[in-house]
Amino acid sequence: MDIYRWLVLVHVVCFAIWFGSVVVSWLLIRALEERLTDAQRAEPFAALLRHYIRLETRVVDVAFVGVVVTGVAMAQFFVGWSPWVVGKLVLYLVQFGVTLWYLLVHLRPLCYPCTAREYRRWYELLTLSFVVFGLSLVWTYFGRGWFGVEQLVDLARP
Repeated sequence: MDIYRWLVLVHVVCFAIWFGSVVVSWLLIRALEERLTDAQRAEPFAALLRHYIRLETRVVDVAFVGVVVTGVAMAQFFVGWSPWVVGKLVLYLVQFGVTLWYLLVHLRPLCYPCTAREYRRWYELLTLSFVVFGLSLVWTYFGRGWFGVEQLVDLARP
């Protein structure tokens, strides 16, 4: 298998891991909502959530770096820096930045137990993530035709 195909494989796998971690986070947040908003049961589940977030952060950091590094390598050596490629990179960086900003400003100060209204901040963060993932996927699969990039991709393949 040539280098380009390996880069595509690693790029797609890293993106899938990144997206999958957001889906798992959504499922966990949903499952823990009753427990983290209940004063009697919140403490052990808050510790579970903190532990999960530490582990998930490690996975997402590696996946995000994998997506960016493989994407830049494919653009630099095979596809070229078209508006389509730059658009994908910008969407990834926007998602990363928005997620960090929202975590620091809205979720880090959150203490458990909390009210259902405060807990809704988790769903707001996940909604932002899903929206930007959706935009990234739409841009990836439909944006190429808008900029004529498919010819560049075909030239990069042996």
